[in-house]
Amino acid sequence: MRELGPAEQFRMDAVGPSGERTFFLFVEAGGEQHWFVAEKQQVAALAELGERMLVGAEVLFDEDAVLHIQGRLAEPAELGEPSFRVGDLRLGLRENEMVSIILESTEQDDDSMNFIIAPEQLQAAAMHAMKVVAAGRPLCPRCAAAVNPGEYHQCPEVDPNLN
Repeated sequence: MRELGPAEQFRMDAVGPSGERTFFLFVEAGGEQHWFVAEKQQVAALAELGERMLVGAEVLFDEDAVLHIQGRLAEPAELGEPSFRVGDLRLGLRENEMVSIILESTEQDDDSMNFIIAPEQLQAAAMHAMKVVAAGRPLCPRCAAAVNPGEYHQCPEVDPNLN
């Protein structure tokens, strides 16, 4: 496992048009930038779990710092070459209230990275990520599948022969 240490920057985001977005995690630590391709569900889960963990542990954070970080996250991201595609991820809270994130690759080479972020970084990234996840294609109210705007949706709940 590669230890990156404390991160100067952290974000969960997506690039590309709706329906073709690439979700990713970005971390800058020790002057190195790392991009990790992730699934939409992984980004949403990390954001939700992170927020629940901070609330559950009653972690206090600087609201002004969160707003400042959110301002930086509003700027568009430029993707570089990804370090790897995220297979598994783990989140933990250290005794000093810093957050540890472990990302494991989907590849067999057991590539993984660990880095540390401040609660303010997690809170700002989680809030941004939830907006990005919600900005995707609308979901069918019957089957919960993503619906492409301007295209006919054949819902399997309406026509069971489609299953």
